[in-house]
Amino acid sequence: MSNTGFRFATYALVVFLVIISPLSHSNDKPLIVGSEQNYPPFALGLTDDTADGFTVELWRAVAAESHLNSMIRVMPFHDVLQDFKAGKIDVLINLAQSDERREFADFTVPHVIVNGAIFVRKGEDGIHSEADLNGKSIIVLNADLAHDYALSKGWGQQLVLVDTAEAGFQLLESGQHDGFLLSQLTGKQTLGKLRLTNIEALPITVGFAQKFSFAVRKGNAELLAKINEGLALTKVSGVYDKLYEKWFGIYEEKNLQLLLIKYLSPIVGIFLLIMGLSFYRRSVERKQAIQALQESESRFRDLFENAPLPYQSLDINGRFLYVNEAWVELVGCQREQAIGQLFSDFVSASSKSLLATTLSQFKKNNARGSTLLELMCRDASEKHLVTVKWHIAKDNKQNFQRTHCILTDITEQHRAEQALKENQAALATVHADLVQFTHIAAHHLQEPTRRLVTFVQRLHTQLAGIPELHEDVMSSLDFIEQSALRQRALVRDIQLYLAAIRPIGVVEQNSVAKILAKVLRHHAQLIDNTHAIIVYDDLPSVHLDQPRLYDIFNILLDNALHYRHPERTLHIEISGEAKEGRAYYRIADNGIGIPADCRERVFLVFERLQTNDNPESTGIGLAIVQRIIKSCHGSVSLDETPNGGTTVLFDLPA
Repeated sequence: MSNTGFRFATYALVVFLVIISPLSHSNDKPLIVGSEQNYPPFALGLTDDTADGFTVELWRAVAAESHLNSMIRVMPFHDVLQDFKAGKIDVLINLAQSDERREFADFTVPHVIVNGAIFVRKGEDGIHSEADLNGKSIIVLNADLAHDYALSKGWGQQLVLVDTAEAGFQLLESGQHDGFLLSQLTGKQTLGKLRLTNIEALPITVGFAQKFSFAVRKGNAELLAKINEGLALTKVSGVYDKLYEKWFGIYEEKNLQLLLIKYLSPIVGIFLLIMGLSFYRRSVERKQAIQALQESESRFRDLFENAPLPYQSLDINGRFLYVNEAWVELVGCQREQAIGQLFSDFVSASSKSLLATTLSQFKKNNARGSTLLELMCRDASEKHLVTVKWHIAKDNKQNFQRTHCILTDITEQHRAEQALKENQAALATVHADLVQFTHIAAHHLQEPTRRLVTFVQRLHTQLAGIPELHEDVMSSLDFIEQSALRQRALVRDIQLYLAAIRPIGVVEQNSVAKILAKVLRHHAQLIDNTHAIIVYDDLPSVHLDQPRLYDIFNILLDNALHYRHPERTLHIEISGEAKEGRAYYRIADNGIGIPADCRERVFLVFERLQTNDNPESTGIGLAIVQRIIKSCHGSVSLDETPNGGTTVLFDLPA
C-alpha cells in the first residue's frame, strides 16, 4: 500500500469514528503511555526525557486534542509490552495489530502501515525467498510482530532476540547470523542512522505487514474512543500530515536524491533524456496515484458498507446520496429505491417537523448533534424509534458538501423503558393500596385491643379484693393483660414501620438537643429507677421532621434502658458532629451488648435476641430506626463499646 493511499483511507476511517465517538473529557489521573527504545522513525531515545519520533509526537498531539493527561515511559519493547499486559501501562503508542494481540488489547485505526522485509549482508546469496529462512539464524526484535510471525512459521529454535533495531544490525554487520526480519521502513532508517552500507533489504515478498496503531487494554472502550477522536482531529487539523511529512517525507526525499545521483548523474547533460525520464516518471506516478485513489475509494466504501451501524449521507436538500447495508436491513427498503429520495419520506408524520428544523439549524450553524426520530419503511406500517447522529461536512470555503448520519435503533430499548415505567406505576399503586390497607387494619385493630386492656385491668381490680379467689385466675388475668399490651405495641410499631419512609410532619431544621430532652422526660421514671447516667455534648441539628427524629432517639434510648447490664450502673454517652452536609451520631452504652454475628440480624422485623418482661418490646424498633435513616440516604450500624456494651452509629442530613 502506498503512503498516499493509506493516509487517505486512515482519514476516512477516523472521520467515521469521530462522528460516532463520545466527546472527550479530561482526566486528572495521568495515563501511563509506553514507547519502545530506538525504533526509527516511530520511536527514538532511550529514556523518558529523550522520547521522540513520529508516534511520540503524534501521541502528544492526540492527547492534547482529547484532553488526556499522560506520562511517557521508554523501555525495550519486550519490557513495555509485558508492563502493558500486567496493567502497569495504559496505552501503547506503537503496537502492530495481530490476532494474538487482540486477545489482550484493543486497537485504534492504524496510523501507519509498513511492510516487512528481510535484511542480509550484501553479496550473500543463501536467501532468495521467505522459504529459504528455514534452518537459518534469524535476528528479530523481542516481542515484535516479526517475532510473532517467525514463531507462527515454526522458526522458534532459529531466532536470536534483540531489544533494538540498532543492536540487531550491529550483530548482522559483524558477520553473525544470516538475516534480520524487521519492518522495511524501520530497517532502512536505522541503516541510514548507523551508516551501514554492506546491508540491504532483499527485493522479495515477506508474509507480514505491520499495521501500527495506538493500543489500550482489552475492554477500555471509553479510552479507545477518546484516542480515536483525537487521532481524527489531528487529521482534520492537518497536524497528522505535518508530522508524517516531517518523519517520513524527509526520508523519502533523501532516497529520491540518492537515486537521482546514482542513476542520472552520468547523463545529467543530456537534456532530452532527462526530460524523457521525467515524463516517464510522472506518467508512472500519475498511474500509481490514480490506482491508489481508486483503492482508497474502494476501501472507503467498504468501510461504510460493512459498518455495524446504519449509515446514510444526504445532499443539501435532504435526499439520500448513499446508504449502507445496515441501513437497508433496518428500514427494509432496497438501496436503489432509497437513493435520490427525501429522508423526510422515511420518517413518520410526527417527526417531519423536527427533522426539517434540525437539518436547517445544523446547516446554518455548521453543527453536529443527535435527534430522536420515528423512522418507517416505505409501503410498510412498521416503525422504528432511532437516534440520528448528524455531521454537516463542508469544504475549505465553508460550502455544503453532504450530511453524514449514523442511526441507532432504540425501539426495543424504548419499549422496555415504557414497560418498566408501567410496571413501576402499577407497583406504586399496589404499594399505596397495601400501605393504606395496613393503616386501616392497624387502626381497627387498636380499638378492640385498647378495650381488651381496659376491661382486663378493671376485672383485675375488681377481683383483687376477693381473698378466696384461686391464684390461677389472677395469673390468667395477668397473662391476658400482658398479651393485650403486647398486641397494642405490635400494632403501634407496625404503623411506625410503615410510616417510617415518609415525613410525618414538616421537614425543617430541628434541634436534636431539644428532641433528646423530650425523650428523656418520657423515660424519666425508668431513668430514676435504674439510676442511669446519660451524658451528651453539643449535638448538631438535622434537616428532618420532628416525629421521625423523636422516634429514632426514643427507640435507641429505650433499648439501652431495657437491655442494661444487671451488675453495673447504666451509662449512656451521646455525641455527634457535622461534616460535609451530614450529621454523624454515636450512642454508646455499657449494657449487655450484642454478639458480633447478630448485629445485622437485629435490624430484621420481629427479631429479638433477648426476652424481657417489657410488653412494649416488639422486635421492630431497630428496623424502624434503620428504615427512617435509609429513607434519608443515611446508614446505621452497631459496634461494641470498649469494656462491654453496644454503640450505635448513624448519620442524618444536616
